[in-house]
Amino acid sequence: MPRKRVISIRFCAESKEDMELYARLEQEAGTSASLASVVKARIKASYERQELIELQEKIVEAVREEI
Repeated sequence: MPRKRVISIRFCAESKEDMELYARLEQEAGTSASLASVVKARIKASYERQELIELQEKIVEAVREEI
């Protein structure tokens, strides 16, 4: 049986920023997706964007060296 790991995220009802973020996640999830699946997809996309940015920086550096 695969092991599962859990991460909890708490949103403070008194924090305007927290509630805005929660509302955006809730809106993105709509009625068809869970908030957890939306958050996981966002985290994955964030890492993929960071990897792409790092690759682009390496390409720019290599081009500059050749020039």
